[in-house]
Amino acid sequence: MQHNTSINFLISYHPTDQAWAEWIAWQLDAAGYSIHIEMWDVRPGMNFILELDRAASMAERTIAVLSPAYLASLPSAREWSVALAKDPTGAAYKLLPIRVHECQPSGLLASITAIDLAGLPQEEAHKQLLAGISQVRAKPTTEPHFPGETPPIFPQTWPEIWQVPYQRNPFFTDRERLLKALHKQLAQQKRSQSATALTQAISGLGGIGKTQTALEYAWRYGKEYRCVLWVNASSAENLLADYVKFAATQHIPGYDAQDQRTAPPAVKAWLEQQRDWLLILDNADDLAMIQDFLPGGVHMRGHILLTTRANSVGPLIRPIEVSRMDHDDGVDLLLKRSRMLVEGHRLRKKELRAIAETLVEEMDGLPLAIDQAAGYIDERKCSIQDYLQLYQSRRKDILALKNRLSPYYSETVATTWSLSFARIQQENAAAAELLRFCAFLAPDAIPEELITEGAQYLGDVLGPVAADPLLLNDAIEVLLRYSLIRRNPETKILSIHRLVQVVLRYDMEEEDQVIWIGKMFRAVWQIFAYREYETFTDFERYVPQIYICPEFIDRYQLFYDISARILHSAAFYLQEYARYSEAEQFYQKALIIYEKSPETEQRDIAVLLHNLGSLYHKQEQYEEAEKFYEKALVIFEKTLGGHPYYTLHYLTSAFNSRGMIYRHRKMYHKAIEMYQRALNIYQEIIETIEYPAAAITLQNIALTQVEQGKYEEAERLYKQAIEILVNGREMGAELGQIALVKNNLASLYQRQERFQEAESLYQQVLNFRKKALGLKHPDTVDTIKSYTSLLRDMNRENDAEMLENWLPKDKK
Repeated sequence: MQHNTSINFLISYHPTDQAWAEWIAWQLDAAGYSIHIEMWDVRPGMNFILELDRAASMAERTIAVLSPAYLASLPSAREWSVALAKDPTGAAYKLLPIRVHECQPSGLLASITAIDLAGLPQEEAHKQLLAGISQVRAKPTTEPHFPGETPPIFPQTWPEIWQVPYQRNPFFTDRERLLKALHKQLAQQKRSQSATALTQAISGLGGIGKTQTALEYAWRYGKEYRCVLWVNASSAENLLADYVKFAATQHIPGYDAQDQRTAPPAVKAWLEQQRDWLLILDNADDLAMIQDFLPGGVHMRGHILLTTRANSVGPLIRPIEVSRMDHDDGVDLLLKRSRMLVEGHRLRKKELRAIAETLVEEMDGLPLAIDQAAGYIDERKCSIQDYLQLYQSRRKDILALKNRLSPYYSETVATTWSLSFARIQQENAAAAELLRFCAFLAPDAIPEELITEGAQYLGDVLGPVAADPLLLNDAIEVLLRYSLIRRNPETKILSIHRLVQVVLRYDMEEEDQVIWIGKMFRAVWQIFAYREYETFTDFERYVPQIYICPEFIDRYQLFYDISARILHSAAFYLQEYARYSEAEQFYQKALIIYEKSPETEQRDIAVLLHNLGSLYHKQEQYEEAEKFYEKALVIFEKTLGGHPYYTLHYLTSAFNSRGMIYRHRKMYHKAIEMYQRALNIYQEIIETIEYPAAAITLQNIALTQVEQGKYEEAERLYKQAIEILVNGREMGAELGQIALVKNNLASLYQRQERFQEAESLYQQVLNFRKKALGLKHPDTVDTIKSYTSLLRDMNRENDAEMLENWLPKDKK
């Protein structure tokens, strides 16, 4: 915490927006402002509630990092409302909202103008941030462009030259923000006098709507130009044909009708001498090929707009990426294009929209697929429900059908990527293999380490490339060039469109599909078997890959040991992070597979039964828990003889679990007996109890002693357990285990009215659990409630209320 008399900014944010908050803090700090941000200024041992209160009183202004999560958070609301209370009219600029994700503030926040960083590239976001925090007038530093220099084009006028081969699409939906951003950039560049800066690119996956967006731009803003020229840049032959057509119809000087090769240089020279023109090169995927067709020159006064699948278009052009359609806009497109919103339709609008939403989800927001579906429905006069059923049962056939009457899409979903797939296979076989591997992963969040750490399972072609960062980057670059995947360099996450996955899978024989699923399973298992997760965020990175495994297991009847191990491990981690319902489903599914697989050892079944008992135990379903604990213990005692390692780990866990059941039933003598049996095993096998798992047994005994009023003995055991765990980090002791024992020791101190000692421990535990587990986790909630109770015992009601605000609504 900074201890100067004042600070410029307090940054208020939700934990899910920590990366944004830290980026904002870094920019402001670099610009010379003093800031307070929890992740930098609240260190271990500090009371974060008091530090936040102190920072709020010292801060000249409060920044609210706006996102849906922030707007829904009660603690966040308290932070910004304190700033607003100091300056209700906004005259002193006390509260400064910064929007980092799409969201709509309501109430008092809605009336305060925010800095909008959502969707901006880094450089532009930096400029907007520093400009926005300035309290001076936003007067430009240079004289505005003189409006009279170029005669205005009034609404009733149209470009003198208009060579656009398509009518305006009456069903065009969405892309408003993209169109406005594109228009703004081109309008700014028009005044820059830089020839190279007059080129913009719309990039994205085939079928994502690049051409339709460029077409809408031409029709919407065409009145601002004297000439609009649209050329097909999919091949050199098509480019030449469109340049010849333009040169001939406009009688361009230098064009010789007897020699078509004179058209490109003639058109280029003509454009370089004109002003207020728009040249659109559609499907310009081969950027090297189009260079000879582009005008240039230092005094060029027109705009060039490319549509391209290329992800990288050179250092002088910043592409605007077209992503999948917004869900609601996709539904609107489907209903309008299929003419389902006509009066008297047999389905009411609400019912119709619900069915349409399901279909748009299947299409994953791909405009080509939505148009293809809507065209089929319109031409054949079938229902959306009928089409959905056909799609789900015969995807491959449906995606290959072309709409006879669509003037806007010449390809189908099945064919639009086929040429790209073929070119990738020829250029880089490992890139093609990587694409196939991604076809069997959760599409929106593919961690790159799933590829790199699972390299040994990915085959002779992809495996060596996945293990070599340089070669892997080359393979990824090939896929990026065709916009078939996206890559986030900060999070190291890849993503792929769901329909690209569908087409790739259906191009394979079922035997090959099963082979790729096997590779995926082993790569996922590698992540679970050899990783430790310090926070839920670390684990959540892999959760999407877990969820798709059961679908593949059922579809392809993959009842193998590896399948069960993945589900079992996933269930264990889901349980650790209080996702109990999902954990139970995974445990039960894994148990079924274990029982079917001939590879399964009884020990594996016993471990799963024990973990399932633990799941019920955490939910206070003690009878169910005891049933599974008993089954596990019987198997352990039968099968673990002669296996010291397994006895040490599993049989001791079984005795501990039975002991906890006895404690909950207040059968303290039996509980101690079970715990002692566990300690005896440690003494027999490793000749000591100075071992992390034994420390947990000691703390279980301490809990039993507390309930019997034996506080001195309990304190001694807690401290012994903490010492063992702190010294046993290299032997596998976890920070979460240390937090557990400290939390219980704090509770003991609270019982004894040793309030200062209790508060110190609660602060340590809460700081850890808040970061590692999140505010909604039951363990974190338990600590908040206990700490709040302590503060009230100490007559610190204001602090207690402030801390209580951190509780989720349903836990208060």
